[in-house]
Amino acid sequence: MKKILIVIAIVGIVATPKVFADVSIAGVVEQIFIDDDSSNNGWTASTMNMLNFSASEDLGDGTTAFIKYNFMNMNGQTGNGGNGDNVVGISGDFGTIILGTMEDFTEGKAMSRLDLNGPAEIEATNNNIGRTAGGIAYLSPAVSGFTFGVVGYADASTTGSENLDVTDMMITYVNGSFDVIATQEKQHAAGSLTTSSATDQTTTALGASYAIGDFKFGAMSIDTEGAEGVSADDSTDTAMRVDYAMGNNIFSLATINDESKTAGTTSEVDITAFEARHNLSARTNVYIGFQSHETANNDKSYVGLVHKF
Repeated sequence: MKKILIVIAIVGIVATPKVFADVSIAGVVEQIFIDDDSSNNGWTASTMNMLNFSASEDLGDGTTAFIKYNFMNMNGQTGNGGNGDNVVGISGDFGTIILGTMEDFTEGKAMSRLDLNGPAEIEATNNNIGRTAGGIAYLSPAVSGFTFGVVGYADASTTGSENLDVTDMMITYVNGSFDVIATQEKQHAAGSLTTSSATDQTTTALGASYAIGDFKFGAMSIDTEGAEGVSADDSTDTAMRVDYAMGNNIFSLATINDESKTAGTTSEVDITAFEARHNLSARTNVYIGFQSHETANNDKSYVGLVHKF
């Protein structure tokens, strides 16, 4: 009798439909040491550690539900999940709908193309909302190489009267090793900025890249009008980047020119960065880099080690 009950129990377990979503864990552990000419403190340390949880469930008819939750620790400050993308969404033949805390397209899809390791100043001279809560985004499926996206944020400010304090649109085109991206983000004066702001802040980014052999070339222009809600303030950034792969080594050279006008005064800053990265494996790499600033005594050199799992 006991044997019969055991067999019945096993059959019942095997026959039970799967109710658990597919869950995965990934992360990054990175340690950087920076030597800043403008500081008398010698080397400073910087950390960037992330732990990502993701899950998905097949809803049938080609539709999938998913979540992503990110814990982040940067420079010794432990995040509570709000510092990374924390989203829930649905994807299918119609495209992808995402809700939650997420990066805007202008930074996450466009400006991030300039990212190097170490100090982030090569792409940190612009005005955009960045990663914000209360987002709702739509990404279209790719059609003849074109993809369209739009995202809005309801909680970019507690003082705003707009339903969506920030809106950001994106269109991309990919054809083999050539791709183009254009984004435009608008921060509403009565929403994400201040209630007394005179105008909306609009940031437009246009970039392109092309890979040939071991080389990859990229360029980007980022224009901000009405910075911080002041109609007379604006900035224009022009950036270029070249990457060369040689075995397990990647050499990157990037430059950015930032010209901004604030309170009637125009200023200009040029930054040139060089970085060499050696891939110890598919998940681990070590890198060294140098950033030259137009401003005197503001050059930086750095070294770091990163592991992804």
